[in-house]
Amino acid sequence: MCCVWIVVYCTRNESSCSLRTLHPGARILIGNDCGNSGGSICAAIRVELRNEYLHGANVTKVDTDFHATKPTGRRFNNNPQEIGAAPVKIEDNIFIGTVAVVLKGVRVSRNGVIGAGAVVARGVPRDVVVAGNPAKILKDLCC
Repeated sequence: MCCVWIVVYCTRNESSCSLRTLHPGARILIGNDCGNSGGSICAAIRVELRNEYLHGANVTKVDTDFHATKPTGRRFNNNPQEIGAAPVKIEDNIFIGTVAVVLKGVRVSRNGVIGAGAVVARGVPRDVVVAGNPAKILKDLCC
């Protein structure tokens, strides 16, 4: 099988989460005690969500650009060397607000908060609140 596409519906609040792998060997890993209010996760390589993470409605987590950035032949270009991809890792005890987007290559370290509508394109250190587009540190949660 080339890829997997799963849509999970939660009857309690009628939200859904789409889980999709794009290539053989691509992985989506979800830890224990996680809460998901709908959204999508797409992996060309690997998207890992560790333990005790929560995310609001319509959060998107992707490890790929989906298409080549080179304009010539972009629509039908399936060459992985020309389509950007890098694993995503979201560590333990992270809360992600509604409509946030986590892009390829991002590592979100423990105990943080990603604000609603944030676009996270770079790593996030532990124990901080980030928000905005692009996401920036707004508050230190440590001690």
